[in-house]
Amino acid sequence: MGLSKLINIDSIVFLDNLIEEQLNNYVTTATSLITLEPDFLIDATAIGECYQQNGNSFQLYFLHKILEDVPGPAALKGTITGYFLDETVRKTEDTFTEIFNKAQRENVLKAAYHGRAEMIAMKSSIERDHSRNIIHLVASENENDLWIEPTFFSVEYGLQGRIDLLSKRDDTNTMDILELKSGKPINSNISGNL
Repeated sequence: MGLSKLINIDSIVFLDNLIEEQLNNYVTTATSLITLEPDFLIDATAIGECYQQNGNSFQLYFLHKILEDVPGPAALKGTITGYFLDETVRKTEDTFTEIFNKAQRENVLKAAYHGRAEMIAMKSSIERDHSRNIIHLVASENENDLWIEPTFFSVEYGLQGRIDLLSKRDDTNTMDILELKSGKPINSNISGNL
């Protein structure tokens, strides 16, 4: 079925990485993107969750929709680690334990679900594996204008999301996106189509 049968006159269409074979006749490649009427925004995290260590599947999007309220310790650990990043950027005088306890109170039902032993293990893991790196990261970006969790929208691709930290460098007029990952390292060589 040709693309012309899927769209109407005055439809919004974004085309990226297409190869023109003949006049007004294009072919797609593995890197081609076609976005039709991007008025429905998909959360970037939902797309990222479709990519796993052993491959990828668009069906994971629907599975996560069904199971989104099932709490997991990894998700809570990420939330609390993100809270520590935010508080470090805000230059709070609180200790790690005070910040952890505040984050735990903000997520009291999930923390209660996991129990005391899991929360103690989570606290140790965040303090041991992440706190020093976060403090070092924030110190290294201290000269820049830091924005905590700015929201972004891409009408062109139909995406929305939040960035953990955006660092704006005035001297080079550039911006760096900093995303915090507190779980297992992902395979950076994963590729594929959804």
